[in-house]
Amino acid sequence: MSTVVQKFDADGKSVERELEKMRREYDKLFAKMEGVARQSRKDAKAFQKEAGDYVSSLASMAAGYLSLQQAAALFNTELQRRIDLEKRTGEKNVSVASSQANVRKMIGNVSTNEFQGFLGQIQNIQTDSGFSDIAQMNMAAAAVLSATGSNQKITTEILAAVAPVFRDTPDQLATFAGAVADVMNVTKTDARSAAALALAGTANARIESLGGFSNVAQAVGAGRTLLGDSTDQQAGEQIMALFGTMSRFSKDKEGGPTRTAVVTLLQKLEQFGGNGGVLERLASVQEQLATGKINEGELLSGFEKTSFGTVRDLFRGTAVINEDLKATIASTKGSVEQFNAMASDLSNATPQLQAAAIGQRVDMTTEQSQLGVAGGDIALLEQARKARDAAFAEVRTTTLRGLFGAGEGAINANATELDKAQIARESTQQLLGSLSYMGNSESVRADRELVAKQLKLIDEVIATLKANAKSRNATAQSATHTER
Repeated sequence: MSTVVQKFDADGKSVERELEKMRREYDKLFAKMEGVARQSRKDAKAFQKEAGDYVSSLASMAAGYLSLQQAAALFNTELQRRIDLEKRTGEKNVSVASSQANVRKMIGNVSTNEFQGFLGQIQNIQTDSGFSDIAQMNMAAAAVLSATGSNQKITTEILAAVAPVFRDTPDQLATFAGAVADVMNVTKTDARSAAALALAGTANARIESLGGFSNVAQAVGAGRTLLGDSTDQQAGEQIMALFGTMSRFSKDKEGGPTRTAVVTLLQKLEQFGGNGGVLERLASVQEQLATGKINEGELLSGFEKTSFGTVRDLFRGTAVINEDLKATIASTKGSVEQFNAMASDLSNATPQLQAAAIGQRVDMTTEQSQLGVAGGDIALLEQARKARDAAFAEVRTTTLRGLFGAGEGAINANATELDKAQIARESTQQLLGSLSYMGNSESVRADRELVAKQLKLIDEVIATLKANAKSRNATAQSATHTER
């Protein structure tokens, strides 16, 4: 029996020839079937075998053709997956670079090695806490550096304390961490104690997110000097409690109006209330107001409408709010044990929280993989591709090269980032070459200038990739030499 040799390639005519062979074999099969059908029933087995051989041959050919199509589809899918992965990796590296730049601006006068070492400490905190977003953690580090006068030690202590509490809301970490730094400055406590006190103060306030605690911290910072008779920690606790009561009674969900009202009230207490803490000074003002020694209009001047009624009731000694303030001051105590218990609960208290914590670590691991040495090279590659694509997209002159596009081709799927960047350069160089044949009109000159600039950027990427590879090779050789 004849066989058909399958040979499918990118040549369309070759594919047509192979399909024509299949059609001829199909015709032969039916001719054979017609001849065999006229034989006696005793030849039925021979017919079945002969027909089966032809059917198998055709099925094999068809399967081969389908396999070719399927293989091409799978390869294209995999190629596109690789390109998409490289794009995501490049975008991730660029977004993280912005957060690293914020850290560099806030860390002060340090060497490059010290800056890099500090970023390494932040990543270690990310790993230990299971925090999924290093960009948000870097932004938090920048905020704390700003609040602490570029103190790296306090910054890492604060982030290590509060990062586990913000795994589910990473966008709030920077605001809260900066506020904890402000509380530390006032109370003179360690990072974990300040964080515990901050959470206690937040729990008693009407604000609806931990990120809103910045208003509480600002009130503490501004009001500390107005309570000179109290210790630093007592002053912080009392101001937080005052904020909590006032925000709840004025229904202030955001905290800004209460912050202003608290500082103004503390100024009034300092002016009219004599010595002592918040409760002692408030009691003195209430007594003087009741006996007519203080004019209520003068006492209430300067308060905004949103807090006016709450402040008036406090000064008048209205029972409900007065008792609430006493209870809130008594309960606003930072407990490190309770803080640690809450952090543990956020990872383990329920199956859902356990699953969420694991999911956050999965995201963290994926991100760290994208940000490794290879990720940096891929990010550089994406800038080369971006420059190439910009060159093709912005050129107004129609060129032969422009008609074919800037695809890289399947053969380059497994090339190195440097090779791919050089491929991007070749495409852009060919575009520039095509433009040299398009005359010298103003628009063509502008296009050539544009492409030349993009080509220069791609050259910078290639030079950087080469330098990075050389540096890594030197480091690896040094490490090998040291081992020996």
